[in-house]
Formats: sequence, structure tokens, C-alpha cells
Amino acid sequence: MNPTNPTDLQPHSPESERHVIGALLIEPAYMARVAALVKPADFCLWEHARLFEALTRLGELADNLTVEQTLAKMPAADHKYTNALAEIVATHGDVNGYLTLMRAESQLRGYVPNWEHHAREVADQALRRRMIAYANTVARMANDQQRPAAELVDVAMDELTKAGAGGRAERRTMQDIAAAYWAEREAEWANNGKPTGIPSGLVDLDRMTNGWRPGQLVTVAAPTSTGKTTLMLQMALHAARQGRRALVLTLEMGEEEIMRKLVANLGRLDTSPTATPNHDKEQAALNAVAQLPIQVAYTPGATVAEIVAECHRERAKRGRLDLVVVDHLQAMGAPQDRGQTRAAALGAITRELKAQAGKLGAAILMGSQLNREGSSGATGPAPVPQLAMLRESGNIEEDSSMVLMLHNPDEKTAPDLRTLYVRKNRNGPTGKVDLMAKLTESRFVAAAVDQVKL
Repeated sequence: MNPTNPTDLQPHSPESERHVIGALLIEPAYMARVAALVKPADFCLWEHARLFEALTRLGELADNLTVEQTLAKMPAADHKYTNALAEIVATHGDVNGYLTLMRAESQLRGYVPNWEHHAREVADQALRRRMIAYANTVARMANDQQRPAAELVDVAMDELTKAGAGGRAERRTMQDIAAAYWAEREAEWANNGKPTGIPSGLVDLDRMTNGWRPGQLVTVAAPTSTGKTTLMLQMALHAARQGRRALVLTLEMGEEEIMRKLVANLGRLDTSPTATPNHDKEQAALNAVAQLPIQVAYTPGATVAEIVAECHRERAKRGRLDLVVVDHLQAMGAPQDRGQTRAAALGAITRELKAQAGKLGAAILMGSQLNREGSSGATGPAPVPQLAMLRESGNIEEDSSMVLMLHNPDEKTAPDLRTLYVRKNRNGPTGKVDLMAKLTESRFVAAAVDQVKL
């Protein structure tokens, strides 16, 4: 019935578990602070877990008698016992004597002032046990030949997240949600119209979107060679300059090519091979980019599982991740070996990216191409892009929090003019922003006035 025998080779510290309980019996006022560090499931010995659960229910009312009374009201884990008290008595005899022994040991050795050290040791050993369980789970999954290995990466990352957090977080109360909502509204009012999310750097766009938010999947769609990659890189660079941690995952451009665009944008430089070089200015821009919290990875043909793995690795390495750029959806590997259509395969990718945005606590900017009717041809300029033109899958629109569509209205007479349409915006208005493309410098500016804060 009862979990692990203490002699099993499981990381645990029975001494620290006893000292935490003994310290709380002597000084119940520490209860809230201890409970912030450990929970009942962190105790390896089952009887200690039940005792700690009783203590946390009692708070500052805890003593030997009230603990016994509380245990008598708690159900036993084994059906042959009537309650938790009977369960512990069957193993340890007199519960009062057992509690008294732990109190005396903690008092005799002066452990009460060191309760935090022992509480952290209990939590540390619990984390080690969860990591062992995680490793065993991943090993079992890796041996499952019925599932593609790449698909298991996301599951493994999710298991690792749960292991580190000690299981899924408890559901927030409505009071917690209300407090978070009010704090967000106060921040919006205090900002006087400035975005409270991650700013794009385009003032008119930020007015409509309020910046990118954790959990959002934002699709940036355009015909080929319109400049969507440049636009997304500019947004990532701007976010990094505001102190946000950004990750750019490129499926078609090499890392040096991406660096060239970032340097050109930051330094307002023409870095094309035929341009007259400005070595000092380019070196200064390169050094500045290298110091920013932005990372670039070339991942040709990556599947969604590999993209997710890159994101989780970056967050684990850096401590947080605020913005991810994936360029682009149609270049991602989408296995169809189970009879899936191409549209269904892409839909699975967008659903997973949306879910991962929430798990990562980051916004994801995803590049997407348009169907052929959204591109220019021999008959004239490209039509104004509509949501129905999103290439190959209706799930792109459905799963996206926002859809931005970049359009060149007149390639012949105004080749640098662009209109950025906000076609979908779940939390705000739709509309458009007029831009000028300065592609030799890998940047966009407002059509009328330079509103890009560089």
C-alpha cells in the first residue's frame, strides 16, 4: 500500500522530513512560510506526508492533540484502515509519542531556527525523485517503436516541465484571476496608450494590438519576396532592444544571412555585396546585436516537435523566453504518413504552436505564405490579401490570435510601398498600417513619418 520503503534507493532525507515536522510542532507560526516551500507530496515517507498535510490544515492551531484529531478525519490511503490516524498507528504505534519524539529531536539539536534549510532539503530531494521518474518515463517512450521519435520530443519536454514544477500548477481562483486582470488594466491606464505587451516598434500597429502577449500565436502572411521575414526580424530585434528575450528559428535562411539583416536594420546600413562598406559603423552595429538578448537558429525542414524542443531548450538555458519567430510555416516538416492531408498536417502544426505559446509563456510570430491568388502575376498586381488566401490550411486563421497580411499595392509605380493589414485581432480592432520598405537596410518605416523606434 504505502509508498516506498525508506531503505529503497530513492533520494530522500528522513532527518530533514522529521525536523520540518518537529519545528512546526514547536513553532506553528512558521506554517505559511514552510508551506510556500514544500507540499505534502514532497515528503518521501508516506507517514510524514500525512502528518505534514494535517499540519497545513491546522496552521497555527497545530499541536500533538489537534494533529491526532485531524488525522482521524482524514481518509486512509489503504481501504483496510478507517482513517489516516489508524493507518499511522498500525505502523508507528502511539502517534502522540511519535510526534513528541520529533519535537524533542528538533529542540535538542537546535533545528527550529534552521527550519528553512530542512524544508529546502525536502523540496530538493523531491525534485530529484521526480527527475528520476521523468528519466524513466522518457526511456520508456523512447522504446515505443509505434511513435515517431520526433513526436516524442514535445511529450518529453512537457514531462520535464511537470517534473521541475512538481506537477501541474493548481488552478487559479477567480480572486486570483480578478487581481491579475485589474493589475493589467491599471498598467494599461498608466501607460497612456503605449503597448503593455511586447511592442512591435510600429506605433500604429501597436495601437491596434497593444503589443504581443504571452500565449499568442501571431501569423504574418505575405506573398514571396514581399518582406515578411524582414518585418518579423525587425519586430524581434525591437523586442530584444526593449529587454525581451527573443528566439528566431529560420527554416530557409542561414544564420549569417539573418545576422546580416539584423546588423543592417540596427545600423541602418546597406550591407549588400555591391554597397560601399562602412566598416566602423557595421562593426559597431554587429557588436550591439551580439549583446542583445536575441538568439538565432537555422533549423531547415524542422518538424513542430523539433521547433518546440528548440524553444524549451532556449527557455531552460536563458531562464525565460518572451518572443519566438518561426519563419515559416510552409517550410516546416509535416509528416503525412498516417493518411493526413497537407491541410490537416499544417493544422496540427498551428494547433501545437498555439498550445506551446501558452506553455512557454511567450508570443510566437509565425510566417506564412499566401495561396497563388494572393500573389501578383501576368494579369496585374497582387489583389488585396484576405484571410481566405492563407495558404493550404484554414487552421491558420482559426488558431491564430492575430493575422497580419503584408501587401505591395503597386509594384510598378511604388515598389517600396507596403500596407500591413490587421485582418484578425481577437482582443482589439482590425485595420491597416501604411509602411515603406527599405529592404536594402532590412527595415520598414511608417509611410508618412518614421515611427519605428530604432
